[in-house]
Amino acid sequence: MISVIVSAFLGASTYFDVKDRKIPLWLFLLFGAGAGLHMLLAGLDLDSAAALLPGLLVLGTAFCSRQAGTGDGGMLLVLGGYVGFWTTLQTMLTAMVLCVAAGLLKKLWKKENGEQGQPLAPCLLAAYWITLI
Repeated sequence: MISVIVSAFLGASTYFDVKDRKIPLWLFLLFGAGAGLHMLLAGLDLDSAAALLPGLLVLGTAFCSRQAGTGDGGMLLVLGGYVGFWTTLQTMLTAMVLCVAAGLLKKLWKKENGEQGQPLAPCLLAAYWITLI
C-alpha cells in the first residue's frame, strides 16, 4: 500500500515538475501529512528521524546555493517519511544517476544549451520503481 501512495505522490510531482517546473504546495501538504501520520503510527525511532536527512540536506542546499529546487528537497522529505532512510538514500542516488544520463542524452539529441536543469521528479519516480524490484 505504501508503494502505491509513494508512486501516486511521485507521479503527481512528475506531472507538475515537467509541465510547470514547479510542484504545488498542496501536494506536499497532502502527502507530507500522510507521511507524518505514517511515521507516528509506525513508531518514531532513529531510522524515522534519519529518513528526513536527505530531504533536509537538499532543502538546505536549495536555500543556500539556489542550485537545486526546493521541490526536490520536499519530495525527498515526503519519500523519507514513507520509506525510511536507506530506501530514500538508495532512491536518491539512483535518481541522480538517472538524471545525469537523461541530461546527457537530452543534450546530445536536442543540442540544448542546458540552461534549464533536468527535472528530478521523473528520475525519482523511475528510481523508486527500480528500488522496488
